[in-house]
Amino acid sequence: MIEVPMCGHDMRVEHPVDGIELRILHDLPIPIRHLYDPPTIGDDHLALHSGGFEFESQEWDGIVRPDLSTRPQVLVDGARPTTPETVEVLTRAGGGWSGDPHFSVLQPGVPLPPSESPTASHDTERAGTTIGGHQIGRAEVGSGDQLDRVSFMVPNGWSVHDGYEACASRTRTFSGGVRVDCGGWNIRIEPRADTSASEVRDYVRSTERHTITHLGELRRSDGSVFSSQDAEDALATLNVAMSIFLARHTAAVLPVGWNSDAVV
Repeated sequence: MIEVPMCGHDMRVEHPVDGIELRILHDLPIPIRHLYDPPTIGDDHLALHSGGFEFESQEWDGIVRPDLSTRPQVLVDGARPTTPETVEVLTRAGGGWSGDPHFSVLQPGVPLPPSESPTASHDTERAGTTIGGHQIGRAEVGSGDQLDRVSFMVPNGWSVHDGYEACASRTRTFSGGVRVDCGGWNIRIEPRADTSASEVRDYVRSTERHTITHLGELRRSDGSVFSSQDAEDALATLNVAMSIFLARHTAAVLPVGWNSDAVV
C-alpha cells in the first residue's frame, strides 16, 4: 500500500475544568493536492487559463473555464481578428462532417491557473471574430512518461458517513475518503477539503446544479512511475466503475500529471 503523507499537527488546548494543558496530535492524511482549486460553491466562473490559445491552427485570445451550470464541461471562449482563414475555421467547426477540432494553450508545459478569475466571456468591444465551443476533444493527462501520480476532480459524487478521516486544518477534519488497490493501481478519492460535505450536498439539492464534490489521486501500487497513456486508460476504467457504483454517470475530470511536486 502506498504511504500517504500525514499532517502531524500538534495542537495544545487548555482543559476547561482543571486548566491542565492538553496536547492533541493529528496523524491524519493530508488532503489531496490538485493544480486547480475546486470552484467555489455557487461560482461558475473559475478560469483554468486566461490568455492565448490555439484552435485549429489559429491563434486566439480568451479564457478556458469549467461550466457546471447544466452539465460538467469545459468551455473555451475567445476572440481574434477576422481573416479568410478564420472564416474557414468557423465553417469547419460550425457544422458538417469534420474531424475533432484541436485546442491547445500557447505556452510550454502545463499552464498555471490565473491569479484572478476573469469574466466568463470575451470582450465584445474588440473588433474581430469570436468563437465559443465545447466537446472539442478528449481530456489528456499530459505528455509525460515519468509520472508518479495523477490528481483529478469528481463532479456529482457520493455522500457517505464512513471512510477514512483526513485533516483539513489544525481545527477541522473530515471523513468519507476511500482508498483501494486494484489492478496494480492505488486509487484515493476523498471529499473536497475546502468546505463541508453538508454544504456541498445542500447546494446541489437546493439548486439542482452540478459541482465538484471530490478530489482523487492515482498512483502505481508499488510506487513506480508510469506514462500519461497508462493513466488515461486507468481513469477510463475508473469512470465506468464509479458510474456503475452510483447507477448514474460521473467521471474523473481535469486530470493533471505530476512528477514529485512538478506538473508535467
